[in-house]
Amino acid sequence: MKKYLFIFLSILLVSVTYAHGFKFMGGLNLSKYAVEPEENGIEWKNKTGFLAGAGIDISLVPNIAIEIDALYFQKGSKRKSAVEDLDYILNVISVPALLRIKFLPGPSPYILGGGEFSFILSHKIYEEDIEEEDIKEKTKSFDYGLVFGAGFEMTMPGASIFIEGRYNIGMNNIIKEPVGDESMKTMAIVVIIGIKI
Repeated sequence: MKKYLFIFLSILLVSVTYAHGFKFMGGLNLSKYAVEPEENGIEWKNKTGFLAGAGIDISLVPNIAIEIDALYFQKGSKRKSAVEDLDYILNVISVPALLRIKFLPGPSPYILGGGEFSFILSHKIYEEDIEEEDIKEKTKSFDYGLVFGAGFEMTMPGASIFIEGRYNIGMNNIIKEPVGDESMKTMAIVVIIGIKI
């Protein structure tokens, strides 16, 4: 864990040296687990969560930039069955590295895409808002995946405001010791509002 934190801080320090904009952002997400094998009578549904953090822009050429963020991200899923309804809450520090392409100078729509690496902080199961089980020891310490999205940036003197949507697709099986083909992967639809200075 310390090694990953050192690598992250080193990348962040180098990136800040070449940064052309600092971003502060927050938002909401609908997240869900993709669980295999599927079990009869059990449904995995979306759970609402939130995220907040900051990022930096590194301009490559006009209208094209690399964005590196550090976000506190609350993911998870609802597990519904005839017997009980459970909430899984997965708290992570997410570090997406994205390529962003604006269509026009000034106020403009844009698209973005790239990868995400997450440090898993905690993983708990709740029933009716009461903690039932802490499953961090059964969960890997990291996750990774792909991120795609689009947004719109509005400029004003000294700053700009943006709103964007992202789709996060987890590629890692977060179960530490899966049995057979047992798998649990994350996915999330995110709406972010922020300011860049």
